[in-house]
Amino acid sequence: MLRLRHDRLSHCFAGSLLGWGAMFLIGGLLVSHLWLKVPIAKIATFMGICCAMQLAVTPWLFSARATPQIPEGRPFRARAAVVVLFSGWSLLFFYYLRRGSPEDLDTRRFTAIALVGTIVLAAALLAINFSRSRRTSGQPTKAAER
Repeated sequence: MLRLRHDRLSHCFAGSLLGWGAMFLIGGLLVSHLWLKVPIAKIATFMGICCAMQLAVTPWLFSARATPQIPEGRPFRARAAVVVLFSGWSLLFFYYLRRGSPEDLDTRRFTAIALVGTIVLAAALLAINFSRSRRTSGQPTKAAER
């Protein structure tokens, strides 16, 4: 059995690629293509971009993990990476939804609200995370007290 360890960046990349491959087979081909009749090229492009986004954010998220030198990890960095990743996925989804039916006025309104809402929510979450990290950065950590 293949064991992936969370302390190696290459294993994080391999896990991401395996996960997106499984999602393409199950969610992409079985559900989206066979059931919903979405073209395979559109599914592959969407999932490929999502996978590339995750691979781009993985080193940032990997650097936030707990290590022997920093036992508590870097939670603010991890939260920022997750907000950026999920916001990117949401923006891509709503963009594809908008491009899927460009003549439908209701879809255009919905996606416009969703795109702006995603950007506003992501900016607010990043601002809250940044202000919390600034507020707690002056306090000594448990590792520094020892």
